[in-house]
Order: sequence, then structure tokens, then C-alpha cells
Amino acid sequence: MSATAEFIDTTAEDAPRLDRLRVLTLLASIYFAIYWGNMSPDLPVSTGIAMVALSLAGVLMPGRTVLLALNAAAFVAMYLVLSPQPSNNQLTGFFFSLIFLTAYAQKGGLLGQPAARDALFDAVAGPGRWILAIMYFYGIYHKINADFLDPQVSCAVELYQLLAWRVGLADWGVGHYAAIYATFVFEGIAMLALFMHRIKWIGFAIGIPFHVIIGFTGYQFYMDFSTIVLVLYCLFLP
Repeated sequence: MSATAEFIDTTAEDAPRLDRLRVLTLLASIYFAIYWGNMSPDLPVSTGIAMVALSLAGVLMPGRTVLLALNAAAFVAMYLVLSPQPSNNQLTGFFFSLIFLTAYAQKGGLLGQPAARDALFDAVAGPGRWILAIMYFYGIYHKINADFLDPQVSCAVELYQLLAWRVGLADWGVGHYAAIYATFVFEGIAMLALFMHRIKWIGFAIGIPFHVIIGFTGYQFYMDFSTIVLVLYCLFLP
């Protein structure tokens, strides 16, 4: 069977060991594992364990795209049950999940029909990339207000302090303003560069370290936000 006629869930030897769809499944499964792990105290014990196990299975077996489809469907259901309480980060995950499930169904995933892995990835990436663009646009737009620009209350300063205290610069005023305006620069450049083929690498080089760093600060549990952003970055892989 040719690669273009490969079943979505196949692990055939002629399939790439780490193609774009596997990377997407791996990162999205990590996101879902973080989400379900964080939700576990509010779920029945058996449900929480099952969902975390499903997510970890996706991490260990990223070639089995059906695991991501099951996780996405459960996430959509949970989001609708909790709506309108979920955070903006979960809103991003909700729309990603909807796009993935739609593409998965269109490519025959739910019916077990043959479909090219690249075709499925492209079907997700087409609309999925715009989630990142919209998120960045509103992320930058909503920051243009007194709260974000005021170093006394800005979340950018709080993130900076969580990182800078290790080197004794947590109270450095210049660093506070640098953190505020660097956020505009990093997010703005990343948003524009990712959509330009020649300089796409700049978007990756700036955006990925930026989100990894803020994800590990522990502030407002940004780990789930950073992880879903990395999932969306994956959609820009050539």
C-alpha cells in the first residue's frame, strides 16, 4: 500500500517514524494529559485515570491518531459542560479539537477509510494556523491597556520576577519595562514570521523558547497555555 493510501492509524514500516501528524499527536496528547491531570480532582476517580491514561497512550503511540480523536472529542464535551467557565486557554484547545475532529471525519478517520497522513495534517493545519494568529492578535490587542502597561500590576512583570529572582534582578525597574514591551515584540514577530515562508524559522526561534520559558514559571498555570500554543506552532511545520 502506498504512503498516500495509508490508513490514518497505521504503523506501517514505510510510514515515517516521526512525520508531522505524529508530532502533532504527541504534543496535543501532552496538552490533554496536563489538562486532564489538572481536572482530575473534579472528575470521578475512574474517569480522571482513564483520560490521563488515554493521553499518555497518545504520547507513547503518536502513530495512533484515533487516540487524539478520542481525546479531542472528550475535551469538546467537557468544555461544553463547563462553558462558559473555561479559560481562554481552554477556548483555544476547544477550537483546535473541533478542527481536528472535523478534518478526521472528512478524511475518513471515523469510518476507517484510507487517507493520507499529510492530507489529514494539512486539513487540520489550514484553519488551525489561524487560531494562533487570532490568539496572538487579541493577546496583543487586549494588552494595550493601563493594567498591562503598569509595572505595578502587569502580569509580564510578575512573570519576569519569577525568572529574575534567581539572579537577584527581580526588582530591577528597567527589567520590568523590558518584560512588558518585549512581550509585544516577541508575540508580534512570531505571529507575522510564521506566516512568511522565508522567515518562518524566526517565528519558531523566538516563539518556542518564549512559550517554554513562561510555561515553566508556574504563574497562573501557564503550562497548559504554553503547551496548546506549541501544538499550534506544530501546524506550521513544512
